[in-house]
Amino acid sequence: MKLLACVCVFIFVKDVMLFNPKIDILDLSSRKQQNFVHPYCRTIMCPVYKELETNFTSRNIKLRQYEQSNWVATKIFPGLNNSCVDKSDAMEASYRSILTYFKGLNKKGLTIDRTLPVRVESRKDNFGRNMCFIRFYLPDLSPMQHPAPLFRNAYIGTGQTIRCYVIPRRGPATWSRIIKLHSNLVHFLKAHEENLEDFEFEESEIVTDIFSGFAVPTSLKYLEVLVCQSNKSRYYDW
Repeated sequence: MKLLACVCVFIFVKDVMLFNPKIDILDLSSRKQQNFVHPYCRTIMCPVYKELETNFTSRNIKLRQYEQSNWVATKIFPGLNNSCVDKSDAMEASYRSILTYFKGLNKKGLTIDRTLPVRVESRKDNFGRNMCFIRFYLPDLSPMQHPAPLFRNAYIGTGQTIRCYVIPRRGPATWSRIIKLHSNLVHFLKAHEENLEDFEFEESEIVTDIFSGFAVPTSLKYLEVLVCQSNKSRYYDW
């Protein structure tokens, strides 16, 4: 089975900075085999996952299985200087448009609590340029379906159940740091392919899950870099 190389970085924004900084966010070993939400999320809605066994725990590499979940996403926009996280007019417009979805700019006029993470996804086009998407996790609204956005540059999709190797790191989510961590993780996993069962990599996609925003002090910023198993060569079904 082929795997998709992904990068995920979590960014907290000012209005959701509800976590306890005394929690050791890097020590999740006691949570294995349980469905749980990342401790940074606290009372904020976040995707559910399980911690799985891995041979790389001593290197602070986690293995998770993320459960199927819904996301609201922007349409493609070009990266600034090939970066999907550096602030540009297109990135800021996409980010703000998604926030309006939670504030009721949807077909049911439904106000939804803001969620984490902000997912910034990069895919290369035919010319090798990074083209970007922004996604927000959507909590389960059963039996109601998620209302469609009322603006053109957004849509709803479903992320399937997927396994990911994860490197947790404190600090800012700069694109150069994301690329370096992603490259290092892929290189490490390729060097230990005999321990990865059927893992293979398609390095055309980078996913950045963001939990800390500009209002959060650098000492409290946090990111996670993920390399994930692909689902029919696509991370999402949209």
